[in-house]
Amino acid sequence: LREGDTVITGTCVVPVVISEGDVIEADFGVLGQITAHFV
Repeated sequence: LREGDTVITGTCVVPVVISEGDVIEADFGVLGQITAHFV
């Protein structure tokens, strides 16, 4: 990835702007959970 690139999650909802210091959590039920810390 390069500065200014857009990351799209493949969902039908509006993309979320992510900034330095943000923490994103996703819960996929029986498949598990994931947490991403953006530095």
